[in-house]
Amino acid sequence: MKTKISIEDVYEIDEEMREINQIPLDEIEWTFNGEVVDVDSQIVSEFEFTGLTNMDFILSGYCEKSS
Repeated sequence: MKTKISIEDVYEIDEEMREINQIPLDEIEWTFNGEVVDVDSQIVSEFEFTGLTNMDFILSGYCEKSS
């Protein structure tokens, strides 16, 4: 059986990702389950030189270096 994926959903997700990635990383207050996640500003500064996106900051686990 094939998995159905809505093209409209893909466009919507892409737009949300673009919006997230356009915000300066040091201006984002990250939350998880409604709770603010404390991210060390030094970690943010280091990450900005990687050339990766704000989404990558989370998905790569880089943000967890603050823990």
